[in-house]
Amino acid sequence: SSKPVSSFPTCIGTIPAVLFGIIFKDKISSKESNNINLNNNKEEYLEETGIDYKKGIELFGSLDMYNSMLSDWYKESNNKFEKIKLYMFKNDMSNYATLVHSLKSDSKYFGFNKLAELSYNHEIKSKANDYVYVKSNFNDLEREFIRIFNIVEKYLK
Repeated sequence: SSKPVSSFPTCIGTIPAVLFGIIFKDKISSKESNNINLNNNKEEYLEETGIDYKKGIELFGSLDMYNSMLSDWYKESNNKFEKIKLYMFKNDMSNYATLVHSLKSDSKYFGFNKLAELSYNHEIKSKANDYVYVKSNFNDLEREFIRIFNIVEKYLK
């Protein structure tokens, strides 16, 4: 399984980066979706967990291509989300907006509708430099990202 990698710019300092990585790793490894059975149909599992994979198949052309792209997303998503969180903590709304825009787009492609909606809201507010909104609503975004990450992890196994 993919584990979060702490790759932070050196200007941030080692201790906060290490603590941040440890805290984030613990959140990711708490697999909320483990109590859901896959049965024999993996795509049914996606539907049951609220992922509109059929929308993704329309965009990617086939289930095989969807799965291939989903696997790539899964491998890169931890690092991207760590950067999103880092920019939020640094009050860097410009870079934050860029990455939540990317998260929104990816979420739309894969049928992660709730994550797409939350990412969109964060994109709009961060572009308006509304740090208060971003900070006070970040837990919802993070919770949904972790939920999706765990579902995808189980689906790809």
